[in-house]
Amino acid sequence: DQRCRHPDAGWVHVVSAKGEAVDARRDLYDHAFIMLAGAAAHSARPHSKGLSLAMEAFEYVEENLRDPEVSGYLEDSLGTLPRRSNPHMHLLEAFLGLYSATKDKAFLNRATDIVTAFETHFFCPQNDTLGEYFNEKLDRADSDFFMPGHHYEWASLLEYHRQLTDRDTLSWQRRLIAKADKSGRSPVTGFARNSILHDGDVHDGKQRIWHQLEIFRARVLHPSLGDHVAADRLLRSFHDAYLQPAPKGTWVDELDEQGIPSSKTIPASILYHLVTAFEPVLIGRRKQN
Repeated sequence: DQRCRHPDAGWVHVVSAKGEAVDARRDLYDHAFIMLAGAAAHSARPHSKGLSLAMEAFEYVEENLRDPEVSGYLEDSLGTLPRRSNPHMHLLEAFLGLYSATKDKAFLNRATDIVTAFETHFFCPQNDTLGEYFNEKLDRADSDFFMPGHHYEWASLLEYHRQLTDRDTLSWQRRLIAKADKSGRSPVTGFARNSILHDGDVHDGKQRIWHQLEIFRARVLHPSLGDHVAADRLLRSFHDAYLQPAPKGTWVDELDEQGIPSSKTIPASILYHLVTAFEPVLIGRRKQN
């Protein structure tokens, strides 16, 4: 924790194996995950330092990265452009996590601000696509493709927000999922491709594992859009394609367009998607017991 801190405030972006700052910028995406991790730690162990770390990250973000001009946040402490919808999505997740851990409505209000940014800037109702890159006013900037996995991921987080508030986002959720299902899935494997052009042509036809995990979570949280058989079939296909060929306890990160494993590495970041994808199922079973 201390080796990653910036001497002024917040946490640096990249450190070396020796703990030396390689990139000292303070990044919104990074701080969102510090907040989320702190909220999760506080929920598991209320007397741990998780909440204090989360609050420290929250205060840095609010004081230094919140944009007073639009309903969004800066990319980092350098004001890097383009700005992205993805860090905002994880900030939404972090705010929801902090609200669940503390029941402080200030965090739920911040989450609602992110939902407003989604509705007014990130989602394009003309073609039902989620933009990835934006200018300083959060207008789209050179983003002619969408990522199906982010469609499913936003749909899941909007559902979590909908369950906690009276804000009806179900139509957005359905449109996100429907667009990703229609244009984003490979006819060869049935898995979501990495990215699709807005006109429906393939931008990147490979299929990383995290997209498929987000499909599964979205299916579990939106049972009205499919039946349990479809989710079970997806899970079996996922196991055969991404887990079975990999060393025990690991996974294949990416398939090529024909469904053949093409990745050479196993990114640890996928652990996050594995946990969040199966969390709704595990929570449901725990409530039943």
